Amino acid sequence: ERGNVVDPVVLRSPNELLSEAALEAVRASRFTPGQQRGRPVKVRFAVPVTFRLR
Repeated sequence: ERGNVVDPVVLRSPNELLSEAALEAVRASRFTPGQQRGRPVKVRFAVPVTFRLR
């Protein structure tokens, strides 16, 4: 309701270390809350996280 991430879950990952890094990145994110009838509401959605090796 406030744009904070609550209870993030990794659905698929090639490695546990990447899962932890993805969870940290998602927890640090802030989002615009969804709205229903003009009021902020909780929304569930998937955020794909892509890692690139250089």
